[in-house]
Amino acid sequence: MKLRFILAAFLMVPFAACSQLTTPQNIAQQTVLDEKVKNGAELSYQFATKFGRMLAQNGLIDKDKFKASDNLAFAALGRVRAAYAAGNADNFNTAIEELNIALAGIDKLVK
Repeated sequence: MKLRFILAAFLMVPFAACSQLTTPQNIAQQTVLDEKVKNGAELSYQFATKFGRMLAQNGLIDKDKFKASDNLAFAALGRVRAAYAAGNADNFNTAIEELNIALAGIDKLVK
């Protein structure tokens, strides 16, 4: 009898994990959040590059340093786009972090 109880308990373990499965609603919500993050990344890059270009053209920041920082940010944005398109959460998070670092590099030129 004890053996059956133990066996039944082991068989129930996988079902306990099922209660935490991702639902279609959770997947849809995460997809919407990812899209918003990607769009925010696009807008952040667009603003930073336009503002930085304007400052560089007016001699307020070093043009070469801006170009180098802008190239890093553009490459990171490309990785954000690729990871989003592939649906790769790990790469998406890493790419967002890289873009944030690159945009901070542009910001440091202004200070």
